[in-house]
Amino acid sequence: MTVSRRCSDGDTATGRESIFEIGRQRDGRSVLMYGLFHDRYQRTPDGWKFTERVLEPRYLDTTALPGSPHVTWDPAGSEAGNTSFAEETR
Repeated sequence: MTVSRRCSDGDTATGRESIFEIGRQRDGRSVLMYGLFHDRYQRTPDGWKFTERVLEPRYLDTTALPGSPHVTWDPAGSEAGNTSFAEETR
């Protein structure tokens, strides 16, 4: 997690973090999303804790992702890393 901006006022603070998400759900739905989290934190005896997190989607695409959802890749299975991902999936 990278907080791009944090403003502190003693025991409270605010921050902003960017997010990129790409995925395919088990039911076949797809999502491609960019956004920002707007966060508020509170200092506690156990360290800083979230008190609020708000997601601001900036871009959302639910168009089906191309490709097969059943691609497997085991980098440990290739011989000392001599086979590229592209070669293994052909």
